[in-house]
Formats: sequence, structure tokens, C-alpha cells
Amino acid sequence: MDIRQLLSRIPSLRRDSPGRPFLWGAVAVLALLAMGAYYVRPWFHGIVITLYRYPLVLILLVLIIALVAAQAGLLVRAEQYRNRDTGAYTRIIRARKGLMSLVIIMGIAIVPLLLYSGYYVDRTLYMTTEYLQLETMPESDTIRFLPLSVATRYSLDAFTDPQFSLGDGDLVKEGDHLFWKFPIIPDGALLYYTKKPLGTVSIAADTSSKRVTTSLEEMAVGEGIGIRDNIAWNIYKQDMFCDIGDIYYQDDLIIVSVIKYKFRLLGRYPVFGGVYTLTYDGDLTYYTPEEAAQQPWGTRIYPESLARKQVEVVNTRNGLLNMWVYHKEMIEIQDVYSGGNRQPYLVDTELGLMWMTAVEPRGRSFGLYQIYFQDAATGAMYTYSVSASNLTGPRYSVDYVKKTFPNFDWYSFYMSEPRPVIKDGELYWLVSIVPNDSAGVTRQCVVNARTSDVTAFENDSEVWAFFEGSVPLPPGDETPTLDELKDTIAEIEVLLNALKALVEELEAEGA
Repeated sequence: MDIRQLLSRIPSLRRDSPGRPFLWGAVAVLALLAMGAYYVRPWFHGIVITLYRYPLVLILLVLIIALVAAQAGLLVRAEQYRNRDTGAYTRIIRARKGLMSLVIIMGIAIVPLLLYSGYYVDRTLYMTTEYLQLETMPESDTIRFLPLSVATRYSLDAFTDPQFSLGDGDLVKEGDHLFWKFPIIPDGALLYYTKKPLGTVSIAADTSSKRVTTSLEEMAVGEGIGIRDNIAWNIYKQDMFCDIGDIYYQDDLIIVSVIKYKFRLLGRYPVFGGVYTLTYDGDLTYYTPEEAAQQPWGTRIYPESLARKQVEVVNTRNGLLNMWVYHKEMIEIQDVYSGGNRQPYLVDTELGLMWMTAVEPRGRSFGLYQIYFQDAATGAMYTYSVSASNLTGPRYSVDYVKKTFPNFDWYSFYMSEPRPVIKDGELYWLVSIVPNDSAGVTRQCVVNARTSDVTAFENDSEVWAFFEGSVPLPPGDETPTLDELKDTIAEIEVLLNALKALVEELEAEGA
């Protein structure tokens, strides 16, 4: 009995069979399933983007599936010849074993291919990134006094609705000030589907004082909600072949930076793919990287994760063997006492907002090796080499603070985020001493990266005085009135007159 006779016995496949409507019903069901899968395609984004990034792996999987299908076909064919033609049966079995061997070989090859494809993509990203050399470091403009851990505690103190919690905080610049912004999102499995995000909590970051602003406004689309109102759902419905890089809140907008991929033989390497903005009403708009950089809010649109990746891939510059064996010019990013805020740090400089990553040589050396600055608007990458300057890195800066305060109760306090500050060509690390409950900043310590000297300050004004040579008002304080200034001058004059009288009295006694 051949295959055609076998199929003719299946009633649903004969033209004159009463089961033919069932076939059309099956086709209709499959079409509905395909339509449903297309509608919920954001759920499959992880699988789709992985296969899209590594096309050779996809090709191997397709070949494996084809070989398995061919093997199944040969099995059916072999059964037809089992008792009819021993020679044909033997040849088919041999062919089937050969196909099985190929399936096993390809299955095993997927793992090393995926690993090498990862290196190849990293190497391609390094080769396609232009690293411009800086002669001097860009000067700091606004100083960030508040670590993320303390800002998180301030935000939790400010919002107490039991149905909501706070999402991840991001640093943004609005006007001339830096802010930590946290979205207010539903807290609970049922609330995930029934509630909307409720606005943001803003914490002033350019002062260690507790300055909190809560903006309550229901968002049609946001984080921490489902299903169709989720930001990821809306982005991936527009573009399945991108990854979300950053989500942050600025100027009453939800700003979503995305990463796209360019093809290069063994894989696709990441590039900045532009920005989606969402209003609180849910209106979605896409901007190319060039268009986004021209917008009023386009000051920190370059994805933080991509900025870090472009520093990590520097280790591929001398090849795979060097990464495994020789370790020449290998670097490490040290996220010490980060409090949840890893490098790169967003720093406000005279050139605008920049992502800054300080790296040390691979191994036990703690000295600073290089500093990478990346324009947070355009993604332009700059490198400043400091290996000849013997500068202290972020890891050792914390140790020098501990050395300065050997009797400090380090069981009740911790140090948070060695933040870079650059003034007059000098690099400093601003280290905050914070209680374990993160309820504020106890002391600010400035570590000179060149001399390792530590200077401790009780408040922000003293830090500003150290860097500026005067005592300006901390950002956000009110300017004193004219009457207050006159009163201060009068008090000083009284003190001067008293000192003059004392000097005259001492001179008269001496005569």
C-alpha cells in the first residue's frame, strides 16, 4: 500500500467525503489562532528579538526543524518498505541515521555559535563606535548632592497610598536643576489590571535637603500595569524589532528611548534607535535620534544601557584570545557602594548632560585607568586617559573616607555612590555618608583623585564653598531680602567697632 492509498483511507481528505467541512473548520481555527497570535505579538517579543539579533542561530533552528521533518518522512517511507524491499528499507534507515547525526551536530553547534555570535556582536559594536580622545575633562556644572538610595527613601516618605508603590527612579534635568523622578504605579496583582499610574514624585537632586514635589495625574499608559495599557505593549505593537532602553519622566512626558539593530554577518549589533514619547493621555509619537536631540526634552535621550555596553565592549579591541589569555589593556567597571545606581553616572557638565564611566585596569589594581564621557543627547563617545596621572578610582575613594574616620560607626552608616565632580581640571569623588535607613545625608566627603585627600563637610554650602571659593546659596534656597542684607551688614559693623575699641584699649595699656 503506497502513501496515496493510505491517504485515501482518511475520510476527511477525500473530495467526496462528508468530513470536508471539518477541514475548512480547521483552517478557520488556525487562521483565528494566527490572528490572535499577531494581536498579542508583544508577548513573544523576547523570542522574536533574540532570533532577530542572531540570524545564524535562526537559520540553524530552521535547518534542524527541516531535518527532523525529513526524518519523520523517511520513517513513514521506511515502514512502507519494511516487508516489501529489504534493500530500500536499509538505505532509508541509513539515511535517517545520517540525518539524526546532522541534527545532533547542529544542536550542539548552537551553543558555541551563540557564544561566539555574542563576542562578534560586541566586537562589531566596538569597531563601529568612534572613541574620540579628550585632552581635558569637561567641567562639572550642577553638582548632584543626593544619592539614589536617599532619594528613594524621601520619595517613599512622601507617598503613602496603600494601593500604589513607586517605580524605579531616574535622574533628569528640568530647567537648571536636577531631579530624581519616580512613577507612582499600582501595587498588587489585581490592581495591575484595574488601576492606572497616578503621576510622579520628584526629588531635588542638586541639594541633600528633602525637597519633594508630588504630581498626581492619572496616566492612560504607563509602567506596572496591564495589559494593553502597558508601555512595553504599546511600543512593541509599533516595532517588534527593537528593545526598550530607558523609560523616564520629564516635562510631563513619558520618554522611552529604544535600541535597534544593524545586520553584520553573524549577528546584529545595537544602535540608538530613537525615542517614543507618551503623553499622560496616551498619545504616542516617534522621533528619530536626530529629531529627538532637537526637542526641549532631548537632553538625556541616549540609552544608559547602551552607553555602558559601549564601554564594556572595549575589551574586545585586542581579540578573543587576549580576552581569554593575555588580558592586555583589559578594563573593569567598578560599581562600588552604588546603592542601586550603577555606572555610567549622569553628570551635568559645561558641554551638557553626559554619561560618565570610570574604569580601572583588570585585576587587583584600583587606580583609575580611563574615563569615558558620552553625550547623553547625541551619543558621541569621548575617552580621557588618566593612567599616567595616578588618579584614585571610585573603589579606593571609599577606602580613603573610611581611613579618615576610623572611629565612625560603620555598622550604622554606609557610603553611597562615589559621584564624579570635575573642577578646574581636577577630578574629585563626592561620597555621601548615609544612615542605614537612608533617611538623609549625614556628611558629604570630597576625595581629591590626584592626592587622595579627604575633606568632610556638614552641609551643601560648605561643599559649594570648597569648589567655588566662596559660599554661594545652595540651589533652590531663596535669595535674602534687602532688609536682611542690611541687618547682616549692621551686625558686622557692630562687631568691627567692638574689635576696634578693643585694639585701641590694648594699645593704650601698652603705652
